[in-house]
Amino acid sequence: MGYIINKFTQALITEYDSYGNENTLVYEDKEIFLVNQSPNEIVETSFNYLGNGLAGALKGSRDILRKKKMVPVALHIPHGIILFSCKLPNDLGIAWFSNSGIYTAEAVNKKRTRVYLLNGKSVEIAMSYPVFQNRRKDSSFLYMTLKDRYPLEVSPFYSYERLELLQKIAENPQKYKTDQDDEK
Repeated sequence: MGYIINKFTQALITEYDSYGNENTLVYEDKEIFLVNQSPNEIVETSFNYLGNGLAGALKGSRDILRKKKMVPVALHIPHGIILFSCKLPNDLGIAWFSNSGIYTAEAVNKKRTRVYLLNGKSVEIAMSYPVFQNRRKDSSFLYMTLKDRYPLEVSPFYSYERLELLQKIAENPQKYKTDQDDEK
C-alpha cells in the first residue's frame, strides 16, 4: 500500500535517487524519512485509503474556492489535513504541504520562498511569497468552510420525527388539520 498521510505529516518533497527514480522525503513530526513513492502517488494513495478520491476533492475545492486550478485539497477535516502543492526550484519535482504543518515562510527572492515547518526544518520552493501566502489562505478558508459542515447533521427542522409526520400528512391529508384549514 505504501505511506499514508496522517495528522503528523508536514510535507512530502520529491527526492530523486541515483537512477533518476522519483521518491519522497516525508517530513513527519520530528522525523524525516525516504519513501519509495512519488509525492503525487502518496497523495493519491492516501485519498483512496480513506475512501475518497483526489478528483472529487479537487472538484469540491474548486467549487468552494471558485477557482479552476492550483487549489488545495481536503484529505481529512477532523484532523485538519488540508494539502496543497508547489513546484521545487529548477524543476526538480514537487512539494506537498499540509497547511497545519507550516510554521512560517519568508521570501528568498521574487520567485522563491522558504517554508519553515513545525519540526524546524525548511524547504525552498519555486513560488513567490505572495502566491504562497495566497495558497495558505485558500487552504485555511477551505478548512474553515468544510469544518463548519462537519459533522453532517440533519437540521432539527428536518428531523426524522418531523419527516415521518410530514410523510403521514402527505399520505392522509384529511386526517390532519392544518392552520390553513382554519383560514378557510
